Amino acid sequence: MPRLNAANNAETTLAWAISNSSPSIPVASGAAFPSAPFLISIDDEIIEVGAKNGNTFSDLLRGQEGTVAAYHDHGAKVENRFTAGAYSELTTKAYVDDLVGDIASALDAINGEAV
Repeated sequence: MPRLNAANNAETTLAWAISNSSPSIPVASGAAFPSAPFLISIDDEIIEVGAKNGNTFSDLLRGQEGTVAAYHDHGAKVENRFTAGAYSELTTKAYVDDLVGDIASALDAINGEAV
C-alpha cells in the first residue's frame, strides 16, 4: 500500500449514485480532500482513491480492508476517515523503516548543502 494522504474534516456527498463497479466517483466537492492517494468511506465500503481531478475521484481500489464494493445512492456521505488499515500501515516496521530512510536521506542532503 502506498503512503496515504489525509485531510482533517474532509467530507462531501456523492453527486450521483455509483454502482459496485463504477470506475470513478463524482462528488459534490473534492476541495477538502488531500492529493491522492487517500482513503474514503462511503456507507460501509472503504475505497482507495488513486487520482483526484476536481470533483471526480478515480483509479479506485474498491472494497478495501475487508469491505465489499457496493452500490451507493446519490447524496451518500463520502468521508476521508482514519481506518484500521491506515493505522496498521503507520505502525508496520516496513513503513517506519521507509520513513527513517527518508529522514536519513533528507539529513544527508542538508549536511551536504551545509558543507
